[in-house]
Amino acid sequence: MNIHTFIDAFIELPQPDFNNDGHPNHWHFSLQPVPGPVNRSVFFIINPSSRVVFKTGLLDLEQYFNQMTWPEVQREWLLHLLIAFAGTEAEMVRPRSWCTDSMVLRDVIAEARRDSGLSSYLPRVFMANDDENSIAYEAWARYFRTLRELNLSCRDEYTENWH
Repeated sequence: MNIHTFIDAFIELPQPDFNNDGHPNHWHFSLQPVPGPVNRSVFFIINPSSRVVFKTGLLDLEQYFNQMTWPEVQREWLLHLLIAFAGTEAEMVRPRSWCTDSMVLRDVIAEARRDSGLSSYLPRVFMANDDENSIAYEAWARYFRTLRELNLSCRDEYTENWH
């Protein structure tokens, strides 16, 4: 699928106030570091209320910052968020609201949201509160611990498609 297909799929998703399980349609996203020889992170997305987790594949941060312009990085990160929602079968809803633990990430997504022409379809990104951050960090720690226990951490063939 190309980016336009994902954008069209994302726009067509319903945007309810609550998810199917009755929890607010509110999502927390962050870049979580994955230890290894290359500077990589995972785009980690969780609904703090329901604890439902979406994960995307590994991001090679050195590639982003060494081989791409800043607008290209912004588009890539926004695309990862769109793919997480439009490319998963779990919820199939467009977020009503979302937040992050990073001012840099918030600003990157805000610029990409504005520049992509998707601002009417994507909610503003807010800074997460302490409770939302704690839930996200605990969920990431559990998820990563499980990967390590399975001896699958940092292996591309197992982490390419984490959603």
